[in-house]
Amino acid sequence: MVVIGLTGGIGTGKTEVARILRGLGAAVIDADQIAHQAYSRDSDGWAEIARTFGPDVLCASGDVDRSRLTRVVFHDKEALDQLNSIVHPRVRASVEARLEMLKEAGTVVVVV
Repeated sequence: MVVIGLTGGIGTGKTEVARILRGLGAAVIDADQIAHQAYSRDSDGWAEIARTFGPDVLCASGDVDRSRLTRVVFHDKEALDQLNSIVHPRVRASVEARLEMLKEAGTVVVVV
């Protein structure tokens, strides 16, 4: 199985390239989407974020308020490192699990 890492800054066309490659038969794993799931209410990631950063980063509904969290972490390197240590291992584990499933299914090309 060939695994292609698709990276780039905001607005560089990653989504369009992934769409084209999907159209050509590649499987696509969207790491951004997986990262958002790490914030999902009542997930382990959500619980750790709430515990680490407190109720001020939650909306009235209890969901993570990403704009509030952004204001906290992007002005404090230690806080950003804490958030990364919560989210990145979960994203990596999920991507690796999906890659294994795709490999077992005989997928030829995967774009992450």
